[in-house]
Formats: sequence, C-alpha cells, structure tokens
Amino acid sequence: MSEAHTPPKLFVNKPKKGLQSPGGEKGDPVPSATVRQPTATPLKKASLWSRYKGAAGALLFVNLGIGAYVLFVRRPNPQTTEKAADTEPEAQIAKPQETPQQVPSTIMAPTNTPSQEWVPPPPPPPKPIVSPEQQREILQWILEEKRKIKPRNKVEKVQINEEKQYLKKLIRGQELPVLS
Repeated sequence: MSEAHTPPKLFVNKPKKGLQSPGGEKGDPVPSATVRQPTATPLKKASLWSRYKGAAGALLFVNLGIGAYVLFVRRPNPQTTEKAADTEPEAQIAKPQETPQQVPSTIMAPTNTPSQEWVPPPPPPPKPIVSPEQQREILQWILEEKRKIKPRNKVEKVQINEEKQYLKKLIRGQELPVLS
C-alpha cells in the first residue's frame, strides 16, 4: 500500500519506449540504467567585453589613427595657394642672386621682327542660323520631354507646368526667340 501513495518519479530525459515496462503505466518502475543524474557543472558564459576585447582594441586604434590624420595633416588652403602663387614672382625678383652667373662676352641687341609681334587670334566662325521651323520642332521636342517627366512633389509639378505653358506660348507665337 505504501507503493500506491508514492508520487511518480521525474526523469531528466524521457525514457525510450523499448525501455518502458510492458504494462506501459506511468507509475511503473524503470530500470535504473536509463535514469541519468544531472551534472552540477553549469557552463559560465564569457562576458561580451572579454569575447571581443581584441576587436574592440583594434577598432579603437584605427579610430585614433583616422582622427589624428584628419586633425593634424595639413591640407592646402585655396586662398593661401593663390597668395603664394602671386608672391613667388615678387620674391624671386626681390631676392638678389647669390650665385654669380657667367655673362656672355658678346651681347646682341634685340631685334623686332614681324614674326615676333603679337598677332590677334582669328575671329570664331559664325554659328549657323536656326530657321523658325527648326526652332518650332526643337521647342515641340522639349515640350514632349517635359510631358514625360514625373514630378516628385507639388512644387516640382507646378514648375514643370509653368515651363510647359511657356513652351506652348512660344510654339503658338509668331515670333520666336533667337536660339544659338
């Protein structure tokens, strides 16, 4: 009778069907070979810092290197380079030459020949004149391209509509602006 009042045993792992008693009842005793005792050594997880200590150090080192480069490397300032370019010829003229140069024994007088005189460059060729029919075709093409544009917001849509109205006005008008 004492066996009837004992609670069923709790197993760590569920026993396999082949190891259960033939009766199949829950309270039936199971051979002790299938019962496993839990081990009392829980695994300790390493902290996040100790796991990635090397990567964190490398990242810190790289960031410090980039910061030092950005802060301490001199970049040329466009204003100072222009000033330096302007002052260099003056500095060369103002400085006396320290090394003596040899003067040629015979000095020739400069002669002005027609080949050395300044000749103005030739005027650019005239641009072809666009006929009014071609201008209307160009404006019509621009209008078609404006119709294909999909506006992103209301402001852009209003601007495109104004441009299209202006192009329609130019196409319908008698006089066209000069396109060059």
